[in-house]
Amino acid sequence: MARAHSTRFAAAVLVVFVAVTAWADQPPKLAGPDGGLPDRLAIQQRITYWLDALAGDEDIRKITEARRRLISDYLHFDDPQFRYDYASLTATSVLKMFGQLNDGELRQVRELNAAIAVARMDQVSVQPALEQMIVHRNPAVRLWGWRGFAAIRQLSLAQGEGPANALFEALRQRSKAEPSGLVCGVIFDVMALPPVAPETVPEDVWAAASKTFLQILSASWSRCTTHVSEGRLPWIDAAGRALPTLKLLARPHSDEPDAVKEPLQLIVNLMYAAFRAYDRSEPGDDVNSTTSALLLACESALRSFTGITDSAIKAALTKRGNTAEQKRDQAGLAVAAWVKLLKDYEVKKPDIKLVDNGDETPADAAPEPAPDDD
Repeated sequence: MARAHSTRFAAAVLVVFVAVTAWADQPPKLAGPDGGLPDRLAIQQRITYWLDALAGDEDIRKITEARRRLISDYLHFDDPQFRYDYASLTATSVLKMFGQLNDGELRQVRELNAAIAVARMDQVSVQPALEQMIVHRNPAVRLWGWRGFAAIRQLSLAQGEGPANALFEALRQRSKAEPSGLVCGVIFDVMALPPVAPETVPEDVWAAASKTFLQILSASWSRCTTHVSEGRLPWIDAAGRALPTLKLLARPHSDEPDAVKEPLQLIVNLMYAAFRAYDRSEPGDDVNSTTSALLLACESALRSFTGITDSAIKAALTKRGNTAEQKRDQAGLAVAAWVKLLKDYEVKKPDIKLVDNGDETPADAAPEPAPDDD
């Protein structure tokens, strides 16, 4: 009888222990004392719980789940102030976490998941964190920092000079210094400003931003074309993303005198760089196929800007029965012919050799160090 009582008591203690442990493992409630919106303290406690899991758990699935819960918490209440506060506190906490992580095997996984969480919170309150993320040593963090900027671009412009100028300066500096072609492609996406201003941004502010973005894009173009001419795949992809951005930014100003001259020169420079890489490639390899697509995109952009109907590059690259050598020869002639077609726009022949005759190198800029995502 005593043994039975002792067994029941031990079982009861075990149940209580398990219950207490399970309760301790639950995240703090995301609610105020009255069951309504939580205050900043409650929000911070909830964020800390998920970031502790993200920073300390050794299971990648649980790290990923912590990131998902941060984002779902942010979306839980459709209240502007709650979301602003949740995003702001998350961003501040993530920056602190970055500085405290150990150099373990999962460090980059933790950094990436934290960066995704911040980037998915489309509030201007995360902008200071994004400014730190885009200079992070981890290229995945930098990439998500720019995706975050793309999400809040309109908000930054609507907030006035402070956030807008910070965005401009970040773009100006990093478009010239970012070593990763993959990341630069996202930087070009951030500058893809539609021609029509939304209701939340004054038209003059939107137009000024468009011109500033065009200046920044133009300043980074030569560096990009150099990498393209060398056949670097991430940069070929980045150039393919820069082209539609250029079309968006230049189109609103096409009625101004000589406004279209510079964009046309940039496109021709890129076209020459793309053909140089195409000429060096082997039929069927990735450089061959991607530069072929880029050449077609350049010709399409030139036609769109000018109304000229010539499509000799397309004919050369897509004509049925053309051998690889015929494609190269005909496409090279077609690329060179575009400079003559654009003489009324004062477009000049780029200082890039179309055909490799020996030890020539692209002359529009010194080669950059190999990007870290090659």
